[in-house]
Amino acid sequence: NEKDRDIEFVFMGSGRGYERMAQERARMGLDNIRFIPFQPGNKYRKIMESGDVHIISMKDDVLGYLMPSRIYDIFAVKRPCLFIGPKKCEITAILEKYNAGLQIDQGKPEILAQEIRNLRDDGAAWYQYQDGAMQAGQDYVPAASLKKWMKLISTLVK
Repeated sequence: NEKDRDIEFVFMGSGRGYERMAQERARMGLDNIRFIPFQPGNKYRKIMESGDVHIISMKDDVLGYLMPSRIYDIFAVKRPCLFIGPKKCEITAILEKYNAGLQIDQGKPEILAQEIRNLRDDGAAWYQYQDGAMQAGQDYVPAASLKKWMKLISTLVK
């Protein structure tokens, strides 16, 4: 869509699917998709902060086996998150609890596109999710997690 050319997608790293995405970008002639190598330390944080919205995806069949750790990075830079994955999982629960973003079912690209447009066009909605991400970032940091684990352990060893 020509009016959406102001939306840029940046993929950092070289994970699974990189080659297929690069081929599709070339096939479709998309110039608003960039691929950059993984960046160390401070450069990584600056790139994360430069994004207005971050997207995480997780296939339904890995539910219960992993937790995409990128969510912690997103909260650290106080950005909204669009999560493409199962409704009943920890990331969805966190996003809902803090109002830090939205869950979108797998295989619904039209909904993802619409939500990206909504966040581009509705500053109030973006700031609401950004505030939620900031709140979540205060609870989902190593020190807070360690404190919760210590509290749990102390109840088990009494």
